[in-house]
Amino acid sequence: MVTKHLYKKFCAIVLVLCTFVLCSINAAAVSQYDIDQLQLRRNALAEQAAEQAALMEKLSEESALFAVRKLALDQCIITNRQEISLLNEQIRLYNEMLSEKSTELNEAIYAEEKQTRQLKTRMRAMEETTDMSYISVLLESASLSELLGRIADISDITRYDKELQESYRLARENRAEIAEEYTLLLEQQHGIQSELSAKQDYLDEQIAAAQALMESLSEDSANAEAEYAAIDAALNETDAEIQSMIVALQAQYAAQRTAGGTTTSGVSASTGTGVVSTGDLIWPLPSSSLVTSQYGNRAQPTAGASTNHQGLDINANEGDSVVSAAGGTVISAGNLGGYGNCVIVDHGNGVQTVYAHLSSVDVSVGQTVSQGEQLGGAGSTGVSTGNHLHYEVRTNGTTTDPTQYYSDYSVWGG
Repeated sequence: MVTKHLYKKFCAIVLVLCTFVLCSINAAAVSQYDIDQLQLRRNALAEQAAEQAALMEKLSEESALFAVRKLALDQCIITNRQEISLLNEQIRLYNEMLSEKSTELNEAIYAEEKQTRQLKTRMRAMEETTDMSYISVLLESASLSELLGRIADISDITRYDKELQESYRLARENRAEIAEEYTLLLEQQHGIQSELSAKQDYLDEQIAAAQALMESLSEDSANAEAEYAAIDAALNETDAEIQSMIVALQAQYAAQRTAGGTTTSGVSASTGTGVVSTGDLIWPLPSSSLVTSQYGNRAQPTAGASTNHQGLDINANEGDSVVSAAGGTVISAGNLGGYGNCVIVDHGNGVQTVYAHLSSVDVSVGQTVSQGEQLGGAGSTGVSTGNHLHYEVRTNGTTTDPTQYYSDYSVWGG
C-alpha cells in the first residue's frame, strides 16, 4: 500500500520535471548576432559620415562653388538615410526578439507557478502525515525483504523531494534570468529609438541646409556666372555619362541580334493618373500633373537650372512615388552626378526614360520593372533647388520632348 502511494508521488514528480524541461526549451528565430551584424554596418557608415562631414567643412572653409557643396551634402544625406534604414532594421529585430522573449518569460512564469503549486501540495501532504514517521513505517515491516523494500521507497521519496525543491529553485532562477534579459533588450531598444529620433532630426537639418544652399545661389554668390557654368558642366557631364551608357547598351543589343538573341521588348500602352497618355508612356508622377519647367532652351536659368533643359521638371513633395512610364529593364540606379539619385529604364526599341533628383531609389541595375512600378521617391538630390522630378525621354540616347506623349498636364504660370 505504501509502495503504491510512493509510486504515484514519484510519477507526479517526474511529470512536473518533464513539464519544466519542455517549458524551458525555446529556439529564438532572431539572435543578438543579427543585431551585432547591423551594428557593424552602422559603424562603417558612421566612419563614412564623419569623412563626408569633414569634406563639407573643408569645402565651406574654401568657399567652394555652391553646386559642388550641394553634391557633397547630398552624399551626407544619402549616408544618413542609410543609417536610418539600418536603425529601423535594428528596431524591427529588437521588436521580434522582445516578442519571443515575452513568450519565453510567460512560459517561465507559468513553469515557476506550477513548481510552486507542486511544492506546496507536497508540503501539505507531509504535514498531514506527520503521525506516520519513517521509523514507524520501517518498524511495521513484516519481513527483512519488506524492510529493505521500504528503506528503498523512503530513499526514493527523500531524493524526489529534493529534486522537487531543486526544480522549484531552477524554475525561479530561470524566470528571473529571462526577466532580466527582457529588461535589457527593452533598454537597448529604447536606446536605438533615441538614436533614430536624433538621426531623423539631423536628416531634416541636412535637407533644409541643402535646399537653402541652392536657394541662396543667385543672392549670395560672388560670381554667379561661375556658379551657373559649374552647374551646366555638372549636368553636361552627367548627360555625357548617360549617352555613353546608352551607346554601350545599343552595341550590346546589336551583338545579341547578330547572335540571334532577343532584346528587351518595346513599351506597352496604358494611361497614367491625372494626365492622359497619348502614346505608350504613362505619367511618371501620379501625385502631380504640374510641370514647373518644360523641355528645351531657357533664356534665363533659375538657380540650379541648365540653360538647355533636357526634360520636364514636375512639381512634387519629398518621397512622392515615382513610377516607371513603361515596362523595361533598369540600366542605372543610384547617384549620377548633377542628376543626384537617378534611375534609367530601358524599354527596348531604342527608348529610355530617366528619373532624376530622387530622394530614394527602390530598384537595382538589371531589375525588370513593369509599367507603373515604383522606382523611388521624388526629391532634391544633385543640382536641384527643391523637391521635384526631372523626367526625360530619350530615343537612342537623344533627348526628346516628353510632352508629345501626354496631354491635360498643367504648366507653372501657364
